[in-house]
Amino acid sequence: MPKRKKQRKQAVPMPTAQELYDLWMSQIEPELTTQNIDHADEMHAGETPEERTARYAWYTEAFQIFDNHRKAVDLAVQKEYSRFARETGKAAEKKQKQNDQQALENIDQAISTFS
Repeated sequence: MPKRKKQRKQAVPMPTAQELYDLWMSQIEPELTTQNIDHADEMHAGETPEERTARYAWYTEAFQIFDNHRKAVDLAVQKEYSRFARETGKAAEKKQKQNDQQALENIDQAISTFS
């Protein structure tokens, strides 16, 4: 029976920085997503200077909220990756020890059959 070639699985594409920005910012302030940011002033035509100042202050706060969220996600991903790498390394080491033990047992058994 012919051997089947293993097919490599395609990696799941990582979201772009713009996609992540729009996803997170849409939850904070939709006017600041990449689709809307260039039109924000148009959406607020006729606002008073005080309203504009307040809106810009809110935008500044929204960007800070976004940045805090991004930093928290970065840290969480780093911690999770480190944990995963440690656990994967330990599992691989354990499997290698089991394989080595089995190989030693096989050698011992082979030697004992000659005695």
